[in-house]
Amino acid sequence: MAEPMRPVAVCERHHEEALDKFCSDCSLEICCKCMEDHRDHNVDNLQNVQSSLAKELHQLLWDLQERISVIKAYVESIETELTEYNEATETVCTEVDEQVQQIYEAAKKLGDHFKSQLRRTEMEEETKLDQLQQKSHLNICRIQSSLAYTTERMKDKSVVTSHDTIKRLMTLKTEMDCDSSDALPRLNIGRFTSGCINIDMLYQLLGRLSNGVDDGVLEHAFDLKLIKLDFDKWLYSSEQQIKNTHWRIGLKQTLNKSTQIGLCYEGGADSTQILCKFTVEILTLGKRLLSFPDQNTFSRKQIYVLPEEIKSSTYASETLTIRVRMNRIDKFY
Repeated sequence: MAEPMRPVAVCERHHEEALDKFCSDCSLEICCKCMEDHRDHNVDNLQNVQSSLAKELHQLLWDLQERISVIKAYVESIETELTEYNEATETVCTEVDEQVQQIYEAAKKLGDHFKSQLRRTEMEEETKLDQLQQKSHLNICRIQSSLAYTTERMKDKSVVTSHDTIKRLMTLKTEMDCDSSDALPRLNIGRFTSGCINIDMLYQLLGRLSNGVDDGVLEHAFDLKLIKLDFDKWLYSSEQQIKNTHWRIGLKQTLNKSTQIGLCYEGGADSTQILCKFTVEILTLGKRLLSFPDQNTFSRKQIYVLPEEIKSSTYASETLTIRVRMNRIDKFY
């Protein structure tokens, strides 16, 4: 559909001359007499320019309308991606819960086995004590019966009767003394010594989490109560991957009650040795205790004990967070 033409304007400088041309350089409508001042400029017929601009404007409007559709589709794709991400995260969390439940059920089954053994032993020991109780009750009845019989016999003033009665009572007393002097049987009392929960073993039982994030940061919060239970032994974090290399953080409390930090290189995909530059941060209760840079050349399955040690008196919390920022990893083949 052709654009309606607007009325032709008149040039203010050259009266009655129509403004029928357009200078692109000056962005100005001009008449034929104005051409002298725009001799070397890009000048075109005004109607052609109007038509061209109208087409360009319509095309821009169309493109922007299309852009709205594209952006809406992009927003929908983001929403779909977010939904899928949330569902995937929920699936992984469910898998973690299921594995934790399996570990719990295995531990509970073992605990129930322990308790079953205790109950069985308890029943055996109770049977022994019940038998002793029944025997003691029978002895009490015998004594009470003898006392009643003796009371009747004492009505007879005969010396022979008294002599026989005393002899009989002495025999009974001797028997009772023997039964009552026996020591109680030593009961087989079960005792339970709780084991130290090995976090590293729990990590192996639970599995390995891979979220595809490689931000160059290792971080783990250590439970110091577990470390204090086992002096001079390393407690490790789970394995983490950074730039195709695998790492774990270690923590150990020494006999002099200082805490050592270790960085353990578990190996990489293709390199035998690496030079690693990193920054260590030590935090407790959200506050930074210490931060320092360091570097070391690692071989596979090597733990590097950091030069800094922490005295237990410097922190009151039962949790210590170690964060290692990998600044640079150079591989040697």
